[in-house]
Amino acid sequence: METKDLKNLLLKASKFNASDIHIKSKYNVFFRIDNELIKQNIIYDDKDVLAIAKQLNSKINIEKYEQDFSSNIEILGHNYNLRCNFYKTTQINENYNLAIRILDNKPKDIEELGLPKRIKNLIDVDYGLILISGATGNGKTTTLASLIELINNKYKRHIITIEDPIEYHLESNKSLLDQREIGSNTKDFPTALRAALRQDPDVIVIGELRDAETIRTALWAAETGHLVLATIHAGNAIETIDKIVQYFPKEQDIIRYSLANSLQGIISQKLYKSTSYKKKICLCDLLINNLLIKKFIKENDLQAIKNEMENNRDMILRNKSEEEYRNMGIIC
Repeated sequence: METKDLKNLLLKASKFNASDIHIKSKYNVFFRIDNELIKQNIIYDDKDVLAIAKQLNSKINIEKYEQDFSSNIEILGHNYNLRCNFYKTTQINENYNLAIRILDNKPKDIEELGLPKRIKNLIDVDYGLILISGATGNGKTTTLASLIELINNKYKRHIITIEDPIEYHLESNKSLLDQREIGSNTKDFPTALRAALRQDPDVIVIGELRDAETIRTALWAAETGHLVLATIHAGNAIETIDKIVQYFPKEQDIIRYSLANSLQGIISQKLYKSTSYKKKICLCDLLINNLLIKKFIKENDLQAIKNEMENNRDMILRNKSEEEYRNMGIIC
């Protein structure tokens, strides 16, 4: 396998505006185009897939079951920013697999992403917790990168990111920006987060809240004068609050109190297929923590939170937007 094969694969994927490439040894390659997997007339053997994996990451260890990593490759003057996962499966025989996500090189502006402009106001604070939630593949990391870049270009702050892997490679502007990758620069999220608190941060970015220890430390950091941004898997803003609390079955009242005091806002987004053009449409919940929301979080009154989101003009309830867009025939 020569580099030109990887090059041609990326060029072909770009031609079809594919968002993902799926490579499975001894099977056809698939491109994800407009959120559908489209089979390609390309088949690689084990040796080919391993060679591509090595080209993407020379330090990859093929003995491990699965590995996340990022890669940057320049082809014909274009820099491809890739998020990759190497893993093994067993059909008749063992197969080597690569899932490759093709990312934008630079974060887009919030409005370019189709999100409401008022989301930008969330970062105009010195401390607190901003959560971005949604299912896998709905653009949480893209929105997170857009908010980081907004802070980077607007304020003079020390931003430390903890990512697994790093997807957008950003450069310091008005802010000093340090990006750390799990596995390459630090052991895990809890270790990196504890270390970040000793590195004079103003802003801490957590690629994903995955465990109780990381969530507890993130809440503490937000309460003690840091701005913390993080993503979490949850279906909507209400579920996001509930999921945070459910990580702590024996101390839920304490966590609700901490979350109520530290939370600045929640963006919970979902991508929808448009009826008129190929581009997806992003709709979101936007919860902004005010005195009522703070009270309802402490009281565990999730229905009251939903009602406040629906009736407060500064907030957005995605279900309501989705219904309106479907009635207008804008989304499928």
